[in-house]
Amino acid sequence: MERANAAIVLSCLALIGIVWAVAIERVNFERDYTIADTTTQNSNLAIAFEEHTIRTLKGVDQAILFVKNQYEEHGLKLNIGRMIENGALDASLFSFIGITDERGNVVLGSFEFKPTNVADRESFKVHQQNNDNEMFIGKLNLGRITHKWAIPMSHRINKTDGSFEGIVYASVDPEYFTRFYQRADLGEQGVVAMVGLDGIVRASQFGEKSGFGEDVRGGKLFVEQAKNRNGSYLGEGKLDGVTRFVSFRTLKEYPLIIAVGTSEAEALVSLRERRSSYYINAGFASAMIVIFAAFMLAAWSRRKRAREVLEQSLQRVQALSERVMKIQQEERDRIARELHDELGQTLTALKVNLQLLEPYCADGEAENHLTEALMITGRSLEQVRGMMLDLRPPGLEDLGLAVVLESHLAKQAQAAGWDAHFETALPGRLHPELEMACFRVAQEALTNAMRHAKAKQVWVALGLNAGEVQLSVRDDGVGFDVALVPDPSPTGGFGLIGMQERVRQLGGRLAIHSAPGRGTEVRASFPCAPAGGREADANAQTHA
Repeated sequence: MERANAAIVLSCLALIGIVWAVAIERVNFERDYTIADTTTQNSNLAIAFEEHTIRTLKGVDQAILFVKNQYEEHGLKLNIGRMIENGALDASLFSFIGITDERGNVVLGSFEFKPTNVADRESFKVHQQNNDNEMFIGKLNLGRITHKWAIPMSHRINKTDGSFEGIVYASVDPEYFTRFYQRADLGEQGVVAMVGLDGIVRASQFGEKSGFGEDVRGGKLFVEQAKNRNGSYLGEGKLDGVTRFVSFRTLKEYPLIIAVGTSEAEALVSLRERRSSYYINAGFASAMIVIFAAFMLAAWSRRKRAREVLEQSLQRVQALSERVMKIQQEERDRIARELHDELGQTLTALKVNLQLLEPYCADGEAENHLTEALMITGRSLEQVRGMMLDLRPPGLEDLGLAVVLESHLAKQAQAAGWDAHFETALPGRLHPELEMACFRVAQEALTNAMRHAKAKQVWVALGLNAGEVQLSVRDDGVGFDVALVPDPSPTGGFGLIGMQERVRQLGGRLAIHSAPGRGTEVRASFPCAPAGGREADANAQTHA
């Protein structure tokens, strides 16, 4: 009786472990997907803002150089205000354009002004000390003529002998950038910022609040930027302490960084709601299993109907285990359908509409942006299709196990760099449940080989022997000591538990053979179950 009680307890513990493993796996999968989707969105926005910033800075640079050239030609006779009125300069890029002499006195401007000296300004000192032709982007300051906060951008003016004559500068309103940032929907705690390599923010948008001039030196942005010019990370904001998923890009031509961040709490809010639901269901299922186990132990303690009660309990445990596996497969199918019907069709429609714009984007810049948008949309479609393939093997019902498994092996081999060998000698189709079980066991074995084996060659074989369907997945990788791997249990790997459970449900056997340095082989044997209503093929097929 003690053995029977122990069997009940261990079976229930194993089932509780499976229930919670499924719930945790589901939560982790959705978390990883949400984080990946948020990071991709942030990265795409960072690219868009980077391109907008570069176009804007080049426009300002060209305007400053144009004014500089006109000043060198016409001197103090130059009328900058008239150049703006005639459309030679785009006034929307700046609030003021001015020219100084070598002492820092402003001698010309885009509108009338009182005598002003800017010799103490950073941009004047930089150009006074450095004789180069690069545009300098300074820290924000309060304009002495406009009385507005602005980003100063300037060029040096030289005399004919190369000595310093003064500077031409443009005061750029940071709102020119933040108005563009407001188009992105990043939530109430999202952030977009243009930060100088000196650590000073030139323009920022925190939710609905615009800002500039903040000092973010020493924050995680600069720690990550020191490792890579472009990248993504999760970290707390230096100014508000909000944890965000941040993607950033360092401009190639200018000493600036574009950063886009989405609040972790806002990105994962829907996941937390679903996670609570998954854990409540898992807790309820665990409670039911515990109640069932208590009932069984009480029944055994009375020594009544011992064999019958044991058989019934095992059947119920197996039925519940099969239900858990079925729910997992149904969830995979549902997510795959949603990806196809919702996101896949939306991306396809977006790609078609973008393609319809091609005849209207003949100029180089618009055509380049459209081409990039089509590429981004295409990559997103490929990512969605890849996720669908992992969740739900396509064509299994129509094409059969051999065709789909060979295709999956080829895909994994291409990703891992294996030499793949596939062989099948099945005389026809199998029962759908048996085909699905064989595919999932092979899929898990190939995934383990990709993660751990470091193999160069992989062999997959399907056959029929002595009334049994036999599946073998073998690699020439590093192998491992089978004796050191625990038996399938709540403390073991869920992948091994999943394979063991699928094989057991169909009355089969699972064996793993491996040794250090001698590769690994996973063998599964099932009682043969031909597909009802389908004629068996006359000849066996062999694929290599």
